[in-house]
Amino acid sequence: MSSKKFITASMAAFAASASFALNYFCGQPDNSQREYKWSTCNWGSEVQFASADLPNKPGTNDNVHARPGGYTLEVDVDANVLSLSVGNNSEIFSNGRKIKAKQHLGVGIALSNNSQTLMDFRNSKVEANSINYTYWSQAKQAGLGIFRLEDSVCTIKNNVISNIPVNFSITDIEGRPGCAITLVGKSVLDIGGRIMMDPIISEQPDTWTFRINLEEKNGALPLLRVYKRSDMTIADINVTLGDSIPKGKYTLIDFQDKKTSVKNARSIRVNGGEYKLGDPIRIGSREGKLVLAKPTNSTAKDRQTANDLVLEVK
Repeated sequence: MSSKKFITASMAAFAASASFALNYFCGQPDNSQREYKWSTCNWGSEVQFASADLPNKPGTNDNVHARPGGYTLEVDVDANVLSLSVGNNSEIFSNGRKIKAKQHLGVGIALSNNSQTLMDFRNSKVEANSINYTYWSQAKQAGLGIFRLEDSVCTIKNNVISNIPVNFSITDIEGRPGCAITLVGKSVLDIGGRIMMDPIISEQPDTWTFRINLEEKNGALPLLRVYKRSDMTIADINVTLGDSIPKGKYTLIDFQDKKTSVKNARSIRVNGGEYKLGDPIRIGSREGKLVLAKPTNSTAKDRQTANDLVLEVK
């Protein structure tokens, strides 16, 4: 083969190999270190076994994972990858970063009672195709899988989904495990599709949970926007309010589908106590209430249907 043909063939082989996604796991499973930063991390290619360190940092065609079992991965650089996932009972977080996942953000539901897995973005801008909650089919216990934003904006092109396989090994679940979305302060979570939780959450609502936590911070309130029809009868809505919210009307959950509402949510709680829509809430020297109303923000496409969760403060 001529040198020209050899170089051409080599370049073609390299391009083909580069098109395959690689799995990057922070650190090595046989290492006592549990806390890593993206910028300085050594990356392995196997989740359970030690492997040779990968020579490069993750790229746009790669899947990045925080290993399951108590690892912490700080995304301390702007990241653009195929997918970003946190294994059960571990944590991924960022502060002040831009993060893009062409496919999904993955959250593994914790595998021990009253524990959690956390994907936490602070002061960040995040984009992904979907959010996927998963659960190991052979687990005997379960905790929470939490997707959290604090003063961050996240745009999800399609759906938020969960997959909890039928598991006859589970014998001693405590504390209603499952999936949670937590939005704090100036956060906005924009879901272009629908929220689709596993049927087990609706079939066993006293055992499993889907939680939406909305928390005020420094007078700012978060916004959850969902574009397509979603079943909110399974949702436990938890709203946390401080004393510094100014007078006004604030949309907390904006449903673009006219038939989606939290009217028949499994539960609504404010500052930890059970709450009925329309009841008064003491907010410092002011009085407020949660109601179903037309959206208050100018960016809403459906501005006529009174199905959004709105906080009114007088």
